[in-house]
Formats: sequence, C-alpha cells, structure tokens
Amino acid sequence: MKQVSVQALPMNFYATRPRRQRGVVLIVCLVLLAVVTILGLSTMSGSGLELKMSAGFRDRSVAFEAAEETLRVAEQWLDDTTLNDDNYYASCAGNNCFAATCDEGLCAFYDAGDPFDIGVTREDCGAKIEPPDNPVWRWAGAAGEPNLWLDNNKSVRVTPTHPQVSEDSRYIIEFMCYVNRVPANQCTAANPANCVPQFRITALARGLTNNSIVMLQSMFKKVN
Repeated sequence: MKQVSVQALPMNFYATRPRRQRGVVLIVCLVLLAVVTILGLSTMSGSGLELKMSAGFRDRSVAFEAAEETLRVAEQWLDDTTLNDDNYYASCAGNNCFAATCDEGLCAFYDAGDPFDIGVTREDCGAKIEPPDNPVWRWAGAAGEPNLWLDNNKSVRVTPTHPQVSEDSRYIIEFMCYVNRVPANQCTAANPANCVPQFRITALARGLTNNSIVMLQSMFKKVN
C-alpha cells in the first residue's frame, strides 16, 4: 500500500488570505446609491417645476376670467346708460363726458384745433379723432399722463366675484366716434339715425396674486 503524506497548513492561513471581493461590493453599492439619489432629486425637481407651472396657469386663468367679467360690467354700463351727442362733444360739461382727461374712466381724443363739437355732423366725427402717440391704455404716470390704473378718478373699479381675488379690476371706455348702425344703413349727414357710437373698452385684472395681470379689450357698438 502506498502511503500519502499530508502536510498541515498553518493555523493563520485563512485569516491572512486577502478578501478583495468585499471592496468591490462596497464600490458597487456606493455607485448604485449615488444613481438612486440623483434620480430622486431629479424627480423632486421635476415635480416642483410642474407644480409651479400649474399654479401659474391657474393664476393667469383666474385673471383672464376677472378681466372678461370686467368687460361685461363696462358693456352693461354702456347698455344701461343714456348717452347722446352732448356727452361726446369737446364742450361737454356735467356727468358722463368723454374727454382727453379720462375723468370717470371716459376718454375721447380730438384734434385740438378742430374737435368734434356742436355743429359737426356725426358722419364727420371720425375725421376729428386724434389719438395720443402712446395709447391711453398704456398710460402709467409719465409726464402729462395720469396713471389710469391706479387713479380712482381715471378708471372704474370693479370687484371680481371670484372669492380668492383680492385686487379690484379696472376699466376705461374710449369713444371712437360713429359707425354704421348696420352695413346696409350707411352713416351719413342726411341720415344721422343710421350713425351709432362705437367704443373701445379696456379692462385690467389681476389673478390670485399680483404676479399674473391680464389686459383685455373689446369694441362695443351702442345701438339703443
């Protein structure tokens, strides 16, 4: 029988053997943790941006609705108020006078040397209009311009029905002279009844915050 000799290994053989695999696992775990962290931060950032966008869109929608409501209030005022040529004449005195000073939010701009006044036919009214170089709805308090949107005497305040809108809306009305009542009935000196006044209404409204401001305009023809 052949004898096989067995040599005993030192007691510290396994204890001193290097275990390099543990270092690799640690590095892999750290890389995975970094990737998961980056993905989490990206998701949070995207969610925050979407939330801000949604809030901004809602804020502007509320401001738009308030501006539309303000336009309707101004149109209703024109519908319900009795107005005649005297209210549009440059020599108008009293209530509801349309003039370059925009008192009570009522504006009209004429050629200073040849305005629309007594003796001028409705048909010729349009030739007397001379709007300012800077449109009235852009006035913001520059030299010779009142700040229409802050002056209670130069624009009309409207309280929006939306319960969360804390800032009043405002409007102004510009007299744009006379136009045909209907296309088939021409506005002429011989037929003044066919001439009806036309107005431009400008409304300014804010949303849930002052960060969202909407300005709307409409043309209104008063036929009654």
